[in-house]
Amino acid sequence: SLHDDFSKSAPTKEGTGLVQRECYAPPGKLGVIIDTTSSGPIVHEVKPGSALEGVLFSGDRIIAVDDIDTRSKTAAEVTNIMASKVNVARKISVLGVPSDASI
Repeated sequence: SLHDDFSKSAPTKEGTGLVQRECYAPPGKLGVIIDTTSSGPIVHEVKPGSALEGVLFSGDRIIAVDDIDTRSKTAAEVTNIMASKVNVARKISVLGVPSDASI
C-alpha cells in the first residue's frame, strides 16, 4: 500500500524518541551480546575492544541485519544471521536514543 511505501522512506521515529541508525560491522566476530525482549532483539552489551564499541550501545534495538527484518526474531536467530556472514561486512540497522541526547 501507499502508506507502507511512505513509512519506509521516512526516518523511523516510533513516537518513542528513538532514531534509526545504520551501523556497518566489519568482518569477524563482533563481541556484541544480544538479548531477546518483547520489543525484539536488543544489544545487551558491547564488549570492550569490540569493533562496534562506540557504534552500538546497550539498549539499541536491532531491527535489521543486511535489510533482513529482525524485529520479530530472537537473539539466537539474529546471532545466527550475523555468524552466517562472519567473513563479510554487515549492515546493522538499530533503533536507539539519539547520540546527541543528554541522559
